[in-house]
Amino acid sequence: MIRRRVISLLITVFVSGASARESTETGTARNALERLDECLRQIDAHDSEILAVETLYREEAAATARVRDEETEEGESRGPLHAVPVAVKDLFALNARETRAGFSFAVYENATRQNAEPVQKLVDAGAVLVGTTRLTEGAWTEYSAAGGPPPRNPFSSLLWQGDSSSGCGTGVAAGFYPICLATDTSGSIRNPCLMNSLACVKPRRAMFGRGDVWPLAQRLDTVGVVARNAADLASAMQAADASRDFLKAAADARSAVKTMRVGIPWSLVDAAEPESLAPTIRDAAKLFRSLGVELVDVGEEIEALVPLMDALAARSTTTIADAAANNYRDVPHKDEIGGQLRELIDSHVTHEELDEIEALASNFTESWQSKTGHLDAVMLFVWGRPAPLETEIPDIVTTPALFADAVRYMVPFNYADLPLFVVPARVATCGKSECPFADRPRSFQLVGNSELALLQLTAAYEEARGELEYPYDDASDDASDAAASDAPRRLRVAVAAAGAAAAVPLLGE
Repeated sequence: MIRRRVISLLITVFVSGASARESTETGTARNALERLDECLRQIDAHDSEILAVETLYREEAAATARVRDEETEEGESRGPLHAVPVAVKDLFALNARETRAGFSFAVYENATRQNAEPVQKLVDAGAVLVGTTRLTEGAWTEYSAAGGPPPRNPFSSLLWQGDSSSGCGTGVAAGFYPICLATDTSGSIRNPCLMNSLACVKPRRAMFGRGDVWPLAQRLDTVGVVARNAADLASAMQAADASRDFLKAAADARSAVKTMRVGIPWSLVDAAEPESLAPTIRDAAKLFRSLGVELVDVGEEIEALVPLMDALAARSTTTIADAAANNYRDVPHKDEIGGQLRELIDSHVTHEELDEIEALASNFTESWQSKTGHLDAVMLFVWGRPAPLETEIPDIVTTPALFADAVRYMVPFNYADLPLFVVPARVATCGKSECPFADRPRSFQLVGNSELALLQLTAAYEEARGELEYPYDDASDDASDAAASDAPRRLRVAVAAAGAAAAVPLLGE
């Protein structure tokens, strides 16, 4: 059982959109300065322990917030993120600021760049940039020794915090900022979202673009969003792509999903870990069925793809190594880079190896489309293992069989450039007197072809699921022992429909 740390947090969830400016507690409008001040107070009170923030832009953010308030008073709105505080992972180029990408040196100098393309899309939509978030060195696997220890999961010192986007994940979970712009190469958005019970999107690469984003592996890198719910994701996606109405799609989700079809690989679910993974999928399937979604068994189809998925997962490091060797060839401070990233940079990858990987990726993409293209989504595990503790990560990443189980459902979709959402799940009953994974976070992935359809499935599920207790639900049998023992208080996340505001009362032990 996880014994969680004592952290007293009062977290407000800022659901973006027009009605997000209404406070759920007072019913009065909160202006941009007030919302920014709430974020800064939360950061000042708790980031010394969470360690999510790299750099705060207090004065610049306040100046922007004042402009947004003036615009609001004049009846103007810049877009779906007007007056919404956001943070960005510290590998996006920023106007007149340095970008360090997890290193002790700058990869983008402060006077030589404008905002990266994805950042500028949020700014143009009215966002207030609060600051940047910490990440692993070069967005790979290790935090730089010069940068201090990694961020900490705000719910437990024992839980893993996630991957290179963990500053985004832990910061959003702790209420430091409602939206964080992140990147995903082989799971770097999905991991912190799973570990911090957050709603996230890895869209197709074209949605946000990648201009002036420090790369890990251009073949796989995708810009996405870490948030708490589908409503915030919809607003960020609307800012990135005005050609589609994501806000309306989220608002109409309950009616829209009644005509949708979701595939579930039941044979893989039945064979999965029985106390965490399988119950999560079964419970979500039951809820989707109650919404009128047609469920289709794709067990045979997905099982046939597992060898390809495992092959791509195993070879993804080769793709990343080849990119790293090229990306860092002329970096002035390359000698200061150590650890696993340095091993990648110094490795040699042959054209034959890359050709083999591309053949596998093409085969997987074509096979996935032929087997699932008729569906609106396929529901999958995020990890093929229960959400890990911090102490379990070394064994997982160094044991091939464990690593394959963990990442099988991640990196293939980067090769195929398929959009997906991570959806926090309620805890289901495991049916046993002792459930060692009862108090670990649970999520599932929805993978498909249309960001709009995936958003609607996510929003409809959230609304029907209702309030989420992290990391377990008192009502479930597998949480009863834990609830009665050493966790007198839990984070209760109030999830609202798209366009509505929501508040999170507390976190603490």
